[in-house]
Amino acid sequence: MNELTRFSFTARDALNRALREATLDEVSTIDNRHLLIGLAQLPIAESTASHVLNGLGVTADKLRRKPKRDIDQNAQLDLSVEVKKVLERAAGIAQKRGEKVIASAHLLAGLLADDTLPPLLNSTGVTIERISEALHSLDDWTDER
Repeated sequence: MNELTRFSFTARDALNRALREATLDEVSTIDNRHLLIGLAQLPIAESTASHVLNGLGVTADKLRRKPKRDIDQNAQLDLSVEVKKVLERAAGIAQKRGEKVIASAHLLAGLLADDTLPPLLNSTGVTIERISEALHSLDDWTDER
């Protein structure tokens, strides 16, 4: 997906953080867990998704398989098929809401529709339904809260 210009700075930051997580896992593909961790790591004051996730206790540390460490920042990784679908869903959700920019909340909403998310949340004690309710209770899905 080469339309990253439609993504907010914060949503692109989430994708960059996901890339770092995949590199930490020593894999060649960014998957939905990496994207979820990337969203959870964003500054709460700047990201609707991070505000929702952290408010429910879903943190990057709870989702990680390995402790955070320094990594090679020049890695070039592919997006998994699932992440590409999340990005497409996020674009569709933004369009349906009449929003031109795809923000972190749109990425989170796109993730919520994926079957791989429930097992990823097991370590957090939070369900997709709780995240969805918290996200949809917000009127403003833009970033830079």
